[in-house]
Amino acid sequence: MTKKPVVPPRSAVPRRKGRPVGQDNIGADRVLTAARQLLRDKRPDQLTQTNIAKAAGVDPKLVRYYFGTLDNLLVQLAHRFILDISDRLTAISDIPGTTAEKIELRIKTLLSFYVETPNFWPLLLDKIYLASDAKAKTVRRDFNKTSYQRLENIVLKGIELDEVRGDIDARFLYMVLLGVCEIFATAKPIRDVLFSEYEQDGLAERYADFLSKIIVNGLKPLG
Repeated sequence: MTKKPVVPPRSAVPRRKGRPVGQDNIGADRVLTAARQLLRDKRPDQLTQTNIAKAAGVDPKLVRYYFGTLDNLLVQLAHRFILDISDRLTAISDIPGTTAEKIELRIKTLLSFYVETPNFWPLLLDKIYLASDAKAKTVRRDFNKTSYQRLENIVLKGIELDEVRGDIDARFLYMVLLGVCEIFATAKPIRDVLFSEYEQDGLAERYADFLSKIIVNGLKPLG
C-alpha cells in the first residue's frame, strides 16, 4: 500500500523570499515619499519601519523588502534630499541678474527648502556628514564641492563687476548661508518666543529679505 506524502502544517512551510503577497505594484518611491512627509513633524530618531509603513499604507514587510533596515531607508532618504536641493540650486544657477539678485535668490531657495524639510539637517548630519563609510564621504564631498562652486562663481563674477569686495572669501559665505537658513527651520521654539502668533504669517519671507539686505550690503565694495 502506497503511503500518502506527509504535508507539513502551513506554519512549517518555508516562506518564499520576495514582496509580501498583494504588494507587487507598490514601489520604494511610495515608502520614501511617506518617510519624507513624516520627517516634517518627526525627528529622524522618531521614524520607524512601522510608522513609515502606516503612512505609506503598506505592509511593514514591504519596507523591509525594499530597504532591509531602517538605517538603509534613512540613508536613501538623505540622498533623495540632497538630489532635491541640488536640482533647485542648479535650476537657479544660470538665471541672469546682478550679484545681489543672485545671492538673494540663493538665500530664498535654501530657506524655502529648509522650511519644507525642517528635519533635513539632523538627518543629513547623522547619515551623511558624520558617517564614516566611503559612499557617505563621496556624497558629502561631491555635493558640497558642486554647491560651493556655484556660489564661488557668483562671488568671482561680482568681484569682476566691482559688485563684491575683493577680500571676500566665498568659503565663509557658503557656510554662513547654510547656517542662517538652517537655523530658521530648526529653531522653531526660538521663533515662537520672539514672534507672536500674529507675526508668524509670512515670517520666512521677511527673514529672507532681512538676510538678503545685510549679506548683500556686507559684500559690497567699501565706500
